[in-house]
Amino acid sequence: VSVDKMVSDARVRALIDTDIAEKCDKLKKYEIPQEWSFVAPFTASNNMLTPKMSIRRHMVVKAYEDVVANMYGDEILTDATDGACREERVA
Repeated sequence: VSVDKMVSDARVRALIDTDIAEKCDKLKKYEIPQEWSFVAPFTASNNMLTPKMSIRRHMVVKAYEDVVANMYGDEILTDATDGACREERVA
C-alpha cells in the first residue's frame, strides 16, 4: 500500500483519531487536538530541525501555514521580521 493511499484512507484517519482520544483522555478539552494533518517528517536536511535536533519554529510555521489555515478554515498571518513568530487569526 502506498503512502498516498494510506494518507487518504478514512480508516487510517479514524485509527489515529481514536489513538489521539485515548492518549489525551486526561487532558483538558482545549489541550486536545481537534484537527491534524499528515506532513513530512521534521529533519535537519529539510531545515525543520537544527543540527542539535531543536525545532526551527519559524521554518515550520512558514512551511505549513497554508496547511493550518486549511484545517481551521481561516488565514494565519505571521510577522517574523525580528525573528519572533506571532500568529493572528483572521476570520
